[in-house]
Amino acid sequence: VLTDEQMQCIGAEMNLSETAFITLDKGDFVTANSFGLRWFTPATEVDLCGHATLASAAVLFKVLGNINDVITFTSRSGPLMVNRFDETKISLNFPENLPVSVVIVADESLIQDIQLSNTGKLLVRLKDNVQREVLEAMKPQIDRMIESDRTGLVKGVGVFRGSSWHTVAGPYFARELNKTRFYARQCSKRGGDLWVTLDDQRVILTGESAVVLQGTFLL
Repeated sequence: VLTDEQMQCIGAEMNLSETAFITLDKGDFVTANSFGLRWFTPATEVDLCGHATLASAAVLFKVLGNINDVITFTSRSGPLMVNRFDETKISLNFPENLPVSVVIVADESLIQDIQLSNTGKLLVRLKDNVQREVLEAMKPQIDRMIESDRTGLVKGVGVFRGSSWHTVAGPYFARELNKTRFYARQCSKRGGDLWVTLDDQRVILTGESAVVLQGTFLL
């Protein structure tokens, strides 16, 4: 069993936004339906990471051959249920993080709304007439973002046009558009598609995964 220090060191060595660690309390990885899950950035442990949770489930289902259609991860964000949606897709059941409006000086020609969740995620909604190409061409100036935050409350920034962004944007757009089901496109360089469903203060995220690399980590 890895210690907290070892997991943090591995997170730093991997140097990715989050590295996930699956733990097993009883049984084996093939037949068990409950696991522990923790996420580490290169600098600290975090409460939740969707991408790393999806990757963890994909390893259990596709690499280790777990036989269950539904598994539960015990985490710092409570129990997270993961469902084998079909042969290619996996659904993640997360707690919602409904944001609230904040007042920030911004470019009103582009930005329609700015809201902050209790997890420190700042949601910046572009106006609906902003073209997707404009969003995809944006280049965040991380250093200036950090310098401009005087509150210490902001832990991350998401910029959107239309409905997307997981546990924060899902409940936000459900409230704004009176809808509980969305298709979302992540407009990063690599891109990605997911389906978002709101259900009783939970956000169900469904997407595809692919295992692209396997190896052994030597401590």
